Amino acid sequence: MSVTSANPQALPAAKPTYRALAGVRLLLALFAAFVPVLVSLLLIALTPHMTPNRFYPFKSDEITYWHQIATFREAGFNGGYNAIDEIPARAAFSHFATKGPVFPVLYGSIARVVGWYPESGGVFNSAFMTLGLLIFIAASRPTIRQLLILSALLATFWPVLLYLFTMMQEGI
Repeated sequence: MSVTSANPQALPAAKPTYRALAGVRLLLALFAAFVPVLVSLLLIALTPHMTPNRFYPFKSDEITYWHQIATFREAGFNGGYNAIDEIPARAAFSHFATKGPVFPVLYGSIARVVGWYPESGGVFNSAFMTLGLLIFIAASRPTIRQLLILSALLATFWPVLLYLFTMMQEGI
C-alpha cells in the first residue's frame, strides 16, 4: 500500500499566496521601522515617575543643541555665535559650534513650522529614525526573515534606545 492518498479529491496543502506574503512583509516592515520608538516608549513607561514629555535637555551638549535649534528657528543664520571657549567657526557663514550647522539647521527649519519646545528633541529624533528606517527598508527590500532579524537588532541596540528621546544627534 502506498503512502499517498488514494482519494483523488484530496486537496494538496495550500501554499501562502503572494498577496498574503506581501501583506505580512508590509506589516513586518512597519513594525521594524517603529520598533525603536515602541521599545523606547516601553522602557520609559517601565521607569517610575517618567514620561516622554519629561525628557528635557540637561547635559551640556543637549542644552547647546537645543539652544542652537531654537536660535535658528527664530533668526536663521543671523542668530549670533554659539561657540566653545568663545572661538567662532572658521566658516564665516556658520555661527554654530564645532559640530557644524546641519543638525540645528535641519531641526530649526522644521521647528519654524511646527514649533520648538523643551521635549521636542525626542519627538523629532523619533520621527527621523522612523522615516530613515522606512526609507532603508523600501530601498533594501528585505525578506521576511531579514525583517525579523532587523526588528530584533533594533529592539536590542541599546545606543539607539538610550539616545532616541534625548536632544542628542546620536539618537538619529
